[in-house]
Amino acid sequence: MEKMLALTERIRSLSRVAVAFSGDAPSSLLVKMSMDALGRENVLAVFVDTAFVCDSDRINANKLRQIYPIEILNLDILTPEICRNGADRCTACKRVYLSEIVRFAKERGFTEVFDGAVCESIPNIKQYEGIDVKHPLIECGIFLDEVKHFCLKQGVPLNFEVASACYAEMIDEGEEITADKLEKVREASNVLKELGFKEARVRWRTNSLHVEFTDAEYERCGDELIKTLNNQLHSIAEIVTLSGGKQKN
Repeated sequence: MEKMLALTERIRSLSRVAVAFSGDAPSSLLVKMSMDALGRENVLAVFVDTAFVCDSDRINANKLRQIYPIEILNLDILTPEICRNGADRCTACKRVYLSEIVRFAKERGFTEVFDGAVCESIPNIKQYEGIDVKHPLIECGIFLDEVKHFCLKQGVPLNFEVASACYAEMIDEGEEITADKLEKVREASNVLKELGFKEARVRWRTNSLHVEFTDAEYERCGDELIKTLNNQLHSIAEIVTLSGGKQKN
């Protein structure tokens, strides 16, 4: 309760605030509490839409526009540095979109910008130094499990607790990111969801599509379903491999 009160006071110290919004629990909590403390007209939730954003996250953000004051910022993220897909790709990407959120917010009169980083993120926060974004959940000592509890208490509508893995994460480190590869992993991800696979992970590796299943999920699959999956994936990529559980060919 003390942390919730501290967070409320932190928000009330401002007149207006923008929130880097992904649709996950931390950013949703910040938007809801900011609306309660400052009024909807003084809150701006910015969802950054890029070629990396999963379709499900985009759909969820648009649904939540009925509840939250969300604006969509369309951003070309395919810069040479990011497309090289080195070990720092995620940091480079986040620096770009956080910087763009700050610019976007300030153009609309919002000089204070929050993100949803929680205490588990503290080791990575220094990577974003120099970007004018505040981390109120960290300031108030809040961890992810506490966020989930606070969301329930605040009646925060959530379709999921964390944002989906972005499409760039599905391309192996060191493999150049291209629009074509992103489209292939997007199509493969959607095929898996349509066929009812909730835990399988798509990977793009050296001109081939690879799908990793949990053993439990794979064992629940019948031969016909696996055959259908194989056929649909082969329409996306010439080379397809499956792993996890007993391999059914």
